[in-house]
Amino acid sequence: MPIYMYNGGMENNKGENMNTTLHVKCNHCNTREKIQVNYGDVYAWKNGTLIQDAMPYLNADQRELLISKTCGPCFDKMFDFDE
Repeated sequence: MPIYMYNGGMENNKGENMNTTLHVKCNHCNTREKIQVNYGDVYAWKNGTLIQDAMPYLNADQRELLISKTCGPCFDKMFDFDE
């Protein structure tokens, strides 16, 4: 499923314009999430910058959702090491 974007107007904690909202759906549970990002950061990530370097203001679950289309709870279920 593609990532959908539209212009917004939030700022991240560095004061940079968060001008894009990504609408992402988990491929496992179909949960949908809106993630505010800077379009330039998405461009950098898509062109080879590591996602944690391009968008350090996102948490690990948000980055994983962008990378693999797997939300945090589904990722935790897939890799449950508490056995």
